[in-house]
Amino acid sequence: MSFIVRFDLGSTPSEMKATPFGANMIFRKSAFKKYGVFRTDLGRIGKNLLHGEDSEFGRRLLDGGEKLLYIPKAIVYHPVEPERATKKYAEDWYLMYGRTSARMTSLPEPLPSYFGVPRYLFRKLAEEFFRWNFTFNPDRRFYHKLQTYRFAGEISEFHLQHKGPQ
Repeated sequence: MSFIVRFDLGSTPSEMKATPFGANMIFRKSAFKKYGVFRTDLGRIGKNLLHGEDSEFGRRLLDGGEKLLYIPKAIVYHPVEPERATKKYAEDWYLMYGRTSARMTSLPEPLPSYFGVPRYLFRKLAEEFFRWNFTFNPDRRFYHKLQTYRFAGEISEFHLQHKGPQ
């Protein structure tokens, strides 16, 4: 997953095997009647960068045996604000990507965890933090920084879920 959407499956209409995402989709009204609506705990509200309501809905359709089509001639014009092309935006997006991933994950029980956070996530966070701080290539370094933010987001969301409503 990336904060820069590039969804191009070629020039031929085809059946989709992966979930759709972004502004480039349309569903029949009957799909919402059968599978419900987009999850309201996901998706952007104001400056909040949580997302995934589109992919989660698409996953429900695919899991239900529905056929999703890629239609390359369906064009969407979606303006992109200049701040979305900044490193700060990418960092914020990846933090929320981690939180989104945690909200959409159902963990097997019992799973070794600390304070509601699966133990393996602490290892992943430490690995990415190490790579971020000891990689010399600037592009790879930034990649590992974003992954560190992602795992920090997952950890924070699992912990919040564990604590329950405040």
